[in-house]
Amino acid sequence: MGAVSLSANAGSLISSTEYLDYQLPEKIQKICTERDNCPEIEIKYLKTNHGWIDKTVNARIDNLVVNSKPTAESAPIKTKSSQEDVTAAIDDFATSQFQDMPEDVSWDYSLMVTPDYLGHVNNFELFKINSYVFTGGAHGMPYSEYLMFDLNTKKQVTLDDMLIKGKKPRFEALAHDAYKAW
Repeated sequence: MGAVSLSANAGSLISSTEYLDYQLPEKIQKICTERDNCPEIEIKYLKTNHGWIDKTVNARIDNLVVNSKPTAESAPIKTKSSQEDVTAAIDDFATSQFQDMPEDVSWDYSLMVTPDYLGHVNNFELFKINSYVFTGGAHGMPYSEYLMFDLNTKKQVTLDDMLIKGKKPRFEALAHDAYKAW
């Protein structure tokens, strides 16, 4: 169970996180115990008093675990991953540590996906999903995704909702230029 947050607006949001209930397959547990080198796996799900927010955030978390890559612009997910898909993806991740790594080498693979409640502005609730994957090398691959929800309409607010119609290509060009300058 993670930290609990309470926003002060009329539709107060109570937010916490819960760990995914996951066990490494027995074969992998045996290998990593023998080598004293088990993968670090931390998948957390959002739990709020607004189930419609949980559903969207947790589907994105599942998508990050199963697909190992983000979906552009926090776009709605077209194909929902089942718990079996999530477990199979984690099993594959853990198994790959011992397929890819020579026996005399030791580093821990890491797979972490966790949501954070950032707060609210008026009737908008803000969240961030942090993801980190490490499979060896100089450093891992961090990724962060931000999600905004409108409590009045009970919908996720997307980039398209915020931009003037027809201005997205211009916005993307400016964002790309700002990124290059950074």
